[in-house]
Amino acid sequence: MHASKLLFAITVLIASSIAAPAAEPMDNSLGSPVTPRSNLERRGYATVSMYSGDRCDGAVDTFDVSGPLGYRCVRVPSPKRSIRVSGGGCVVKSHSGIDCRGSEAGPAYGTCTGVLYGSISVNCP
Repeated sequence: MHASKLLFAITVLIASSIAAPAAEPMDNSLGSPVTPRSNLERRGYATVSMYSGDRCDGAVDTFDVSGPLGYRCVRVPSPKRSIRVSGGGCVVKSHSGIDCRGSEAGPAYGTCTGVLYGSISVNCP
């Protein structure tokens, strides 16, 4: 009888440890839980702003793309001379042609890139 109580106690202990949720990781420098990246960050997203001026000034046209498997080729609606990209996880390229063909360049996220272009492609894997 004593052995069966011991076996039961061990079984309950093992079952409760398996069913308990895992502890959330902590960032000790801040003392707060480390939160996982949002779904948008995991799947990738980009906001592209196209400007008529050389330094991300003047008239602006903006569009957004998000993944997974988000792709967009956008013909520049009017002459544009600079571009700014925010977000992350997507490949953004400016193209000399209006159909996402021709010479291409990859503007950096978060900075203003002065370049003449005819179209923008965004691929969010």
